[in-house]
Parts: sequence; C-alpha cells; structure tokens
Amino acid sequence: MCRDWYNPNLVEVNTQVIEKMPVGEVVPPAIGETNLEQLGAQTPLADAAAFAVAMNAINYMFWDVNEQNQFERYQHKGQIGALAMTEAFKQAWEDPQSALSRARQGVPLTANDITQMFGPLPEVESRVQILNEVLVGPTLPQLAQEIAQSESFDTTTAHLLADAFPQAYGDKLLKKAQLAVSGIWREARLRGYEGECDLTAFADYQIPNVLRALGVLSYSHDLAERIDNGHLIVENSPEEKAIRAAAVLAIEEIAQVQGVSVADVDFWVWLKRKEPKTPFHLTRTTAY
Repeated sequence: MCRDWYNPNLVEVNTQVIEKMPVGEVVPPAIGETNLEQLGAQTPLADAAAFAVAMNAINYMFWDVNEQNQFERYQHKGQIGALAMTEAFKQAWEDPQSALSRARQGVPLTANDITQMFGPLPEVESRVQILNEVLVGPTLPQLAQEIAQSESFDTTTAHLLADAFPQAYGDKLLKKAQLAVSGIWREARLRGYEGECDLTAFADYQIPNVLRALGVLSYSHDLAERIDNGHLIVENSPEEKAIRAAAVLAIEEIAQVQGVSVADVDFWVWLKRKEPKTPFHLTRTTAY
C-alpha cells in the first residue's frame, strides 16, 4: 500500500540522511517507560489489551479550526493532545460509575458523556459512534482475551481489530490498530514477554513532521507552503497519502539501519514532536 502511495514529487524519503545517522542514535525505551503502559503489571494482560483497544479507538485529531479560522489544540486538566485524552480515558475506565464503564455494560454513550469525561475534545460525534462500536457488546473482551492468549503482536492482529471494529480501526494503513497492538505488546513486555512485535510505522501527523525537521523527509515547495500556512490537506488526497506513505517507509528504513524495531523508532520520533518549527499537516480524519 505505501509503495503505491509513495510520491517523491510530493514527499521524498532522503535515504542518505538515514544512512548517515550514527548507529545507536535510536535508543529503545526501557520496559515500562512509555506512555503506552497504562494499567500496571498487576493487571491481567487481557484487561490491559481491552483498555489499549478502547482508548486508541479515539486516539485521533486533537486539534480543530474554529469559526474564526483559528487553530486550536485540545487541552484538558493541564495536559495537551493525546496525553490529555489518555489521562481522562484512564480515569473514566477505572471509575465504575463513569459513562465509559456503563458503556461496557451495554449502555451507549452520548455526546454529553464525551464532553463530561474529556472536556473540549474535538469531533465529539465521531468519537461517540466509535466508542459505542468498540465498547457496547461482547466483542471487545473476547478479542482482548484472544490477543492476550495468542501473544501475537503483528499486522495480522492489527487487521483483526480493523475487521472487528471498522469505524474505529478501518484505516488502510492501520495507524491506530497498530498503535493499540504496540501498546498491548509493551504491556506484555512489562509482564515478562520477551518477543518482539512485527508492525509497520504508525502513519499520523506528528511523525512526518518530525521526520521533515530531521531532514529525513523533503516536501515539495507547494505542499510545504500549504502545510505551513495551515491549509487543510484532504483525507485520501494524493498529498495526504504521500505524506503518510513516506513516513512509514522512512521509519522502516531507520529501523533497519539502527537495528531496532519499527515500534521503537516510532516512539523515539514521537518523543521529538515538540522540536519541529513547522506545524504538522491538518487533515480531518478519524484515522489519526
């Protein structure tokens, strides 16, 4: 898919920059030291898997453009973006009286429930639909148990999520699905699992922007200008596909050169998300 989407006339992977990176530049995080291990080693892996699948289902688009055409970043209780959502989600997940817990018992969520739990989270209606798809019914606990027992942390498992929850995880590049699988893998590692995961990169908006800042990706003049001026990039347009595809291919090249996993490179790049001087590209999507 990424090879088909890759368009160096729009976004080019600079292989020479990747090859010049000193081996050891990418340092894999220690077990338990990422934001993906949320529930602690005392929690059964199946429960941690259910949490990762449910939480990452709404792990997308933490920004909006208001009626005055001003860019706004999601903030809640002192946190920003994905970290703000994750903290609120964990709190609601562990509260037996929360709307999130009621949804797991079969009571569908409403838009008001989302606002009460997460504050001014953008795209409320799509998140209501996605969470109800994932949480209401027996599929999530059954699938989480299956993943935990199989200890299979790869793209096949990501495809299982996409098949089970097409609204939440139907993205062709499986960004959120792979992020969820990566989170479950890290939870398994926290519990003594020693195997690796086999995933592609998680194609979103932060990763390509960091790679651009590192010189790993080069954007065409017109596309760079549009992004830097805050113009929306249409979902599934050639430009959006080129950005995401180039990011995936670049991460895979870095992983090969550095001798580490794609998931470790992806996290290393994500940690650098505040370093770029350029804005990330804006696409209205539930994929990332």
